[in-house]
Amino acid sequence: MSYDPYQNIYYYYRGPKAKESAEKDTVDDIQLENNTTKALINTLRHCSSDICQDFLTKMFKCPIGNSDLHYLLQTQTIGEQKIKIRLNRILWVICSRAKCPKEIVLPEKISLSITEKSLPDAWIWNNNTVILIESKTNAALDKDQLIKHRELLISNSILKVSHWEEIHSYFIELIKTNTNISDKDKFLLQQFSKYLELVSLSSFNGWNDEDFEFFHLYERDNVETERIRSKMKIFASEVLDNMNLSRVLVDKGLGKLKYPLQNIWYKIDLKDSKYFIKPNVPYVNFTLELFPDAFQVTIVFPNFSSIKKLRNVLNSKRDGLIHKFKDTLEQDILKLTDRDILSELAESKKTNILKIPTFKIKIYSHLSIIRENRRWIPRNEFTLDLYTIEDAYWFDLLKNFINLYHPAKGRKKHWGAGLHILKQYKRGCELLSQPNELIADIQDTLQKFINFVEALL
Repeated sequence: MSYDPYQNIYYYYRGPKAKESAEKDTVDDIQLENNTTKALINTLRHCSSDICQDFLTKMFKCPIGNSDLHYLLQTQTIGEQKIKIRLNRILWVICSRAKCPKEIVLPEKISLSITEKSLPDAWIWNNNTVILIESKTNAALDKDQLIKHRELLISNSILKVSHWEEIHSYFIELIKTNTNISDKDKFLLQQFSKYLELVSLSSFNGWNDEDFEFFHLYERDNVETERIRSKMKIFASEVLDNMNLSRVLVDKGLGKLKYPLQNIWYKIDLKDSKYFIKPNVPYVNFTLELFPDAFQVTIVFPNFSSIKKLRNVLNSKRDGLIHKFKDTLEQDILKLTDRDILSELAESKKTNILKIPTFKIKIYSHLSIIRENRRWIPRNEFTLDLYTIEDAYWFDLLKNFINLYHPAKGRKKHWGAGLHILKQYKRGCELLSQPNELIADIQDTLQKFINFVEALL
C-alpha cells in the first residue's frame, strides 16, 4: 500500500497551493526550516539520554558530558551566565549537502555593527556543553547571521557543520545495528528518518516495496509523487558523485511526468561534443528509471541518426571495428549472463535467479496518442544470456532488428524509433535494498556503457 505522509508524526500541512513567487518560496523555506528543527529537537527530547548523547558526541567528535540535556526552540539566549560557565560552546550549523559550501570561514574579529541580536533556531545544553543551532534546508547560509550567533556564545566557540543527510544516515544505521534500542526510541527515530525522506533531506536508502507500490496507487501531483521524484534526484546525485563519471557525464535532471504514469526517470548525457549529432541532440544518452516491477540503468539510442550510426557499425565489413564493438559489450556483461554463474549466485544468496540483475536489448517505436505525450512502445526485446553471448546470437539478432526497423537508405522504413541496452534490477533484487552497493554497481555499469559508446563512435 502506498505510504500516506500525513501518518508521520512530524509531517505537516503546508496549506493550499499558491501562485509561485519569491515571497512564497521564502515563506515555504522558513516553514520547512522551523518544522524540521522542531522535529529534530522533539526527537532528541523524547528519546533516551544515551541515544542523544551518543548522537551528539558522534556529530561533534568530542564528548559533551553525561548530565541531563535541556532544549529550547526559537529563543534568543539561555542567559549569558549559563553560557559563560560551560566548558564547550558549539555553534552547530545543519544544512542540506547540496546547499552547504565546501568551507565556512568566519572572521576572528567582527567587522559589522551588532545592533540587532540574532534568533537561533534552537539551543541544547547540559552542565558541560552549550550548543546553539542554526538550521537551513533550502536557503543559503548567511555569514552575518552566523557571526551574530557566535557573539551570543560569548567567546571561544567552535563551529561545527553537519548535513541533514548525514543525520538521516546515522539514525538509519542506528536502527539497523542497535539491538538494545527501546520500542519508543525506535519509533521516534523511524518517524524522524521518514520525515527527512518526505521533505527530501535524506541520503538515498535503497528502493523498497513502498516505492514500487507507488505506481499502483499514485494520484496526480500529490506529496508521494514529489517524494519519489526527490528520491530519484538524490539517488542520481549520489551516482554521479564519482570523479571518473563526473569528468565525462553531465546531469540533465528529472524527466517529465507523463500520465498514465509508467515510470520515474532521470537523464544523463555525455559532455564531449563529439558524441552529439548537432547541438543538444546526442547520439546516445543514459537514463536511470524506476518502474512498477524493476529499476534499470539504460543506454538509449534515441533517434534515427544514432540508430544509423549503430547500424553502420553492425553492417561494417571492417572486422577490427566489429570485434572492438562486440568485445566491449560481451566482456563487460559475460559474468552476469552466464547461467551457471547466475545459478550458483542465486543458490548462495538463497534467492530466485530472476531477481539477479540482467542485461536486455529492446527495440522501440514512438507512438503519439495525444500531442506532447509520446510513448516509447517496445517492438522486440531479448535478454542477453550465456547462449546468445557464446554463439554471438545477440549480435546477429540485433543486426537483424536494426536492419528491419531502420533499413538502409532507399528501403522502406518500418515504424521504429529507438534502441535501449539496459541493465535491469527486478523488484526484490537484493542490491536494491543495499544503497552503497547499488550505487557502486550503477556507477560501474555506466562506466561500461561509456566504454561501449567510445568503441562505437
